[in-house]
Amino acid sequence: MLLEEQPNRKIAVISTNTSSPGLILLLNEAGEKLTEGYNFDQLVSHLYDRVDHTVTLFVLKTLDNLIRGGRLDKVKGAIAKTLNIKLLLRSDHEGKIEVLEKVRGDKKALRRFVEQIGDYINHAENKVLTMTHCNAKGRAEQVIQNIQQTYGFKQTILSEIGSVISTHTGEGSLVISFFKDKK
Repeated sequence: MLLEEQPNRKIAVISTNTSSPGLILLLNEAGEKLTEGYNFDQLVSHLYDRVDHTVTLFVLKTLDNLIRGGRLDKVKGAIAKTLNIKLLLRSDHEGKIEVLEKVRGDKKALRRFVEQIGDYINHAENKVLTMTHCNAKGRAEQVIQNIQQTYGFKQTILSEIGSVISTHTGEGSLVISFFKDKK
């Protein structure tokens, strides 16, 4: 409709296959590249490349929303809750969520959540990390502090998680995005 009103306008639709922190990361990158003088075509090409290098990881504090939403069987959910199992998840390049690990206990889950970043990057000093949280600002700030002590990202951006994602992930969930090293 916009092109009908303004036929000379340039528009590119980029499927990011990510969630809130990935979108924040890509918007931040677009802003930096525009400041550097990228033109429209250069920016679109660069963002397509960045989408391919975006990593989005999740850690859930509770499985309740997955059970209520029918994404996790009630019996398996009850067993996981009894055993205090936490899920570490990743969004793949098609936007599908996959379980990376099942960890017992919140402290171990958060430690592994931070450690997983090292599976994707060697150097973080020139990278940005974005994190969203669901009603867990203090928890998120502590995890970002641990991430900074371990990796030293150039910049971290913290925000509340979007309502659609929080419906699935539940209260206390944390989601991070960053660009992995090129290989």
